[in-house]
Amino acid sequence: MPGADGDESAAKEAREREESFLDLTMRLGAVELHRDLDACARQAAAAADSPLGPVRRAEALARLASPALVSRIEGARPFVRVCGELAALPAPPREHLLRLTAQTLLTGHRSGLRRAARLAAADPGDPAAHVFAGALAAAAAAGGRLGTARRMALRVAAGPAAAPEGTAPGSAAGPVGAALALTWTGDLDGAAALADRLISTSRASDDLATTLLAHLVRSEVRLRRDEHTDAHTDAEAALHLARRLNAPALAGAAAAAAARALVGLGRAAEAAVLLTAEPAAGDAHPFIKALSLQAHGTVAAALGDHTTAVRLFLDCGHRLALRGITHPGCVTWRAQAAASYRALGEESASATILDGAPRQRGAAPRPQPVREAGPRPGREPGREPVRERTLLSPAEQRVAELVVRGSSSLEVAEKLFLSKRTVDTHLGRIYRKLGIHSRHELAGAIGEELPV
Repeated sequence: MPGADGDESAAKEAREREESFLDLTMRLGAVELHRDLDACARQAAAAADSPLGPVRRAEALARLASPALVSRIEGARPFVRVCGELAALPAPPREHLLRLTAQTLLTGHRSGLRRAARLAAADPGDPAAHVFAGALAAAAAAGGRLGTARRMALRVAAGPAAAPEGTAPGSAAGPVGAALALTWTGDLDGAAALADRLISTSRASDDLATTLLAHLVRSEVRLRRDEHTDAHTDAEAALHLARRLNAPALAGAAAAAAARALVGLGRAAEAAVLLTAEPAAGDAHPFIKALSLQAHGTVAAALGDHTTAVRLFLDCGHRLALRGITHPGCVTWRAQAAASYRALGEESASATILDGAPRQRGAAPRPQPVREAGPRPGREPGREPVRERTLLSPAEQRVAELVVRGSSSLEVAEKLFLSKRTVDTHLGRIYRKLGIHSRHELAGAIGEELPV
């Protein structure tokens, strides 16, 4: 029928226009990725809104993927959304899913993770699998799974993701994630070597965004080695690139690194001026906001204002806990908060904040709980079997006290700067020690165990 032919022709023309628009968006985004990261993020958002379907949207975003784009919420959102759409398909394109899942892992989200993990396991040696493995290594380190994180990071560092072609924007998440994982697990030599290679190869390919990130990683490594002059040099290089690329969130991260290096050099007043001149972006990634808070706290402590420093360090920990970053090796806010508490004469608060941190391999074990045998207080002997009473650890006491006062696990996590999973683990141990099975029973048992 003529009407049907006309409709079909109009639909074909509309699709051709959409294809042309998406192709133009990708071309513009690829250019802006090396010139203006905020503009590239807007192109990524336009590509994510294309009506051409999840596969074409994923293809476009895979070409624009760069860890530098997730430094702001606006830049991260398109990748998270499209990755979720792609993972829901019966047979998603393997390479696109692995690259987009790697990008979303660096945002703290897990869209498509299980599907991508199965696909990566089927062929772990190809470049896309290495990109995914690097981002997964960073996520594992952030959650405290240090052995897994380090094994995956070392595999990525030795694989194709570390080769020159692996520093293309769509592949940068692999080596950048691996370098972060090595830093957070304490392999500073490995992290420095990978950062050096990233800087060299990304400069050769004129990938300024990856160069910026590699300088930030190397600055962090040098800070942890107390090489403050070199750390400051790297941070200044990253700050210069962030300004050149119109990346305010990454500029804030670079300023935070430079300020911490300046404090190490005894130039706290100069560090304070730098942080004031380069404020953190309002919609920066929570991890970048935490780094900025840590830097402000470091400067405040160096200037003798420990009350302000404690507040800033605790706010830093709160933001990390909400994102599930519980490994103290990622950001050293706990140790710094404890030092400021001690400077204020609050030894109990200092011990409490350190006790909430997960244990490190090789650290001295905590004292074992004291066990007392005998009947419960207030019970007549013979009325029930004698039961061993187990005292709770200080961390378990704090969790129990908040729970019986009506706090949910998430609220307890926020108040104690822990992850929800850690709080649930504490509750499980409390229930086993007290021989109970619910929060209701905890309210009845806590009077026998805790001074509420």
